[in-house]
Amino acid sequence: MSDRLITPPTAEPVSVYDLKSHARVTNSAEDAILGDYIEAARQHVEGQTGRALAVQTREFSSDAFPADGIIRLGFAPLVSVVSVKYLDRAGAEQTLAPASYLADVRSEPGSVLLAVGATWPATAAVRNSVRVTYVCGNSTAPAVLRQAVLFLAAHWYEQKLPVNVGNIINEIPHTLESLLWSNRVIG
Repeated sequence: MSDRLITPPTAEPVSVYDLKSHARVTNSAEDAILGDYIEAARQHVEGQTGRALAVQTREFSSDAFPADGIIRLGFAPLVSVVSVKYLDRAGAEQTLAPASYLADVRSEPGSVLLAVGATWPATAAVRNSVRVTYVCGNSTAPAVLRQAVLFLAAHWYEQKLPVNVGNIINEIPHTLESLLWSNRVIG
């Protein structure tokens, strides 16, 4: 199983202005690198929590349809399912009729469920024979996760290289781990 980004967010959950205020940066000479830190921090937070902090389109793939009838997607919150495609036994790509499945947008992570009375079609015995394209994310990320993005981006701005003082390496502070762990989607 894998989950990859198809269409990235058009806006980040925090702005360069927000980061500059947070990190007390008063010039605009490094605005581009601050934007890169924000994007990287968002991606890190999303990877650690399983939550999309901005609206984006992703593709979840699997080698087969699940026996329990539930395709658990990689990122929450699920906004909508764009399509469910699969390779039939002959290896031809097919699109599953939307009446055959339901999008569970309430659960975290979101999922694709078989409709009552429907069955998954047979697939080719090849890798990634099932692909679900879906939209996930929030137009406004939760405050605690916006804070985690600011915290991490500011940390990277201030500590551009790992610092070794004696036997202590300046890693990402445990405060960030606490913020992320408490907001992790368990699937």
